Amino acid sequence: QLLAEGQQQQGGDGVEDDFILTGDVHEILKVTVDGEATTAYTYDSTSQTVTFTEAPANKAVIVVTYK
Repeated sequence: QLLAEGQQQQGGDGVEDDFILTGDVHEILKVTVDGEATTAYTYDSTSQTVTFTEAPANKAVIVVTYK
């Protein structure tokens, strides 16, 4: 079964490093911070939480693409 991709966008605040996804997430395809792809995160599928190694900067645009 082919699943449609979804995206969730959030803003960084320079402090928070956990971001909870609200969509129906089966797999993370890509994470970007201010348009730059990053792998400096972990993903917990049970809580649907992306945890960055370091909190994204204040006003950084975080986009998680998933299916």
